[in-house]
Amino acid sequence: MPSQARSAWGRIGEASAVAPTLNIGTFATCERAGDNRSSTVGRYSWPFAEAVLLALLLSLPIAAQSTDNEPARPRLDARADTNEWGLYHELGLFLLFSQPQKASDAFYWASRLDPGQAAPLYYRWRSLWMTNPRLRRKYLSGDRKALGSGFAQSTNALRLRATFRDPFVLAVGDPVALERGPSIERAREFLTTKPDDVGLWTYQAVNFYRRGEFDSTIAHLKQAIAALDRIERKAPVRVYESREFFEYAIGAAYISLGDAKSAREAFERSVSENISFYPARIAIAAIAWTDDSDIETAIREYELAIELNPTEGYLRQEYGATLLVARRFREAVTQLERASEMEPYFANSYLNLGIAYDHLAMDRESLKAYRRFVALAPRRMEARIATAKSRIEELTTGLATGISRPSAAGTDTLARGQAAREKEPPR
Repeated sequence: MPSQARSAWGRIGEASAVAPTLNIGTFATCERAGDNRSSTVGRYSWPFAEAVLLALLLSLPIAAQSTDNEPARPRLDARADTNEWGLYHELGLFLLFSQPQKASDAFYWASRLDPGQAAPLYYRWRSLWMTNPRLRRKYLSGDRKALGSGFAQSTNALRLRATFRDPFVLAVGDPVALERGPSIERAREFLTTKPDDVGLWTYQAVNFYRRGEFDSTIAHLKQAIAALDRIERKAPVRVYESREFFEYAIGAAYISLGDAKSAREAFERSVSENISFYPARIAIAAIAWTDDSDIETAIREYELAIELNPTEGYLRQEYGATLLVARRFREAVTQLERASEMEPYFANSYLNLGIAYDHLAMDRESLKAYRRFVALAPRRMEARIATAKSRIEELTTGLATGISRPSAAGTDTLARGQAAREKEPPR
């Protein structure tokens, strides 16, 4: 798999210090409970079509993970960076088939250390189902109690959240799952006789994405939309299937292609399809800030996204960081305090919170936030850690000696300089 397919969406955040850090769905073979027949979205459908239905069933917004009854943190090697989400994710992958419960715990901690990542959420969904094979069999057979069980709904919500963060998470993180279906060449043959098979068009799109052929990904997703149009025109009773997830995926593919302008247009079409589809609003906000320097649009879109889904702590961190860059420090504090309450292990929120407090001359609060950041930050953020430590020393000396307060101007580089992810986590 080409490296650009792994990280292209993450690059959208590189123009800012601490946000936005979007990681963008899930094409795959679909296990559909109680139904092995072909449908409008096809046998080889991407779960974004399923995700739209699931979102309606779960009544958005989708609750984020709770810290209640959280599993014990798995042990890493003595020299490992215990603040690095990627190491817990790699541990989960290693344990997935032999010890799925321990794998689930590892994925849980990966997702808490960086709640914006899609892959740990997807793999936690997968590992949790592996811990309960009996219920899974009932669920797939269409058993009513299994379908409505709390376990099924809460576990499937993890996959939905992963899909909303990255519509290609399965293609990037689990290519083996795609190999259950036909090859690209075989699928191309099928489409010559079944041009209205929406699922097969999307299946092809994700395979091209996995190969780094993003132009072909976009072309096949557009063909999937065209197939939907044809199906609806032929139907005796007109039933409209919303296209927001298709447009969202097209936008993600354009990001991977490096075309932010076309990506934004696709995300805007997604919102036009469904004004409540908050993942597209997050994407618009990220592009508005990092590519167009349009802070006001970014703030407006993040604000709308939070109104639609107030339960995601990482989203409040993104919004708070945007307010921080706009120098709206008190509003930033409100969002970042809430973000740190909802995602207490996410280092970025504390760094931003410390900067916001610093500009408001709230020295003790700023010190506390900076220290928490230093305690939680992964080693790859060494430049930022060093700057925070220097600021801690300045503020501590100032408070102890009563010398006039040192300027917070130096912290601005933290809020505008490098990307939060200076490089990908070690593998």
